[in-house]
Amino acid sequence: MFALNEKSSTYFEDYSIPGSHPANTLHGKIGERIYLWLCYGLFMVALAFVGLGLYSHFISSKGQSAVVAREYVVKPGDTLYSIALRYSDGSDLNQYLYSLEQEVGPNALIYPGEIIQLPSA
Repeated sequence: MFALNEKSSTYFEDYSIPGSHPANTLHGKIGERIYLWLCYGLFMVALAFVGLGLYSHFISSKGQSAVVAREYVVKPGDTLYSIALRYSDGSDLNQYLYSLEQEVGPNALIYPGEIIQLPSA
């Protein structure tokens, strides 16, 4: 369907859907504006979620101190009890000894020169 453009005296094709409002009417412009605002709003919501995700990751990593594994080289005459007594730092000695035994292995045998990871106190 062709219509005469009054300003340029040429014909242009009318692409409006029958029963709807053409884009150059008031209703068409309002619909276009609503669509643009919805797109803008969805973009802002997505941006907020990304920002909150990054912010929460920054906060959670900032509050945690780096856990540094302590190593100990077993010396002749050392026992798990003597190591636990030396490195438990005032925490429950039995709990620290149990954690140390779990770290060493099922037999809880240590040998001079062996490097063991000390659990955190």
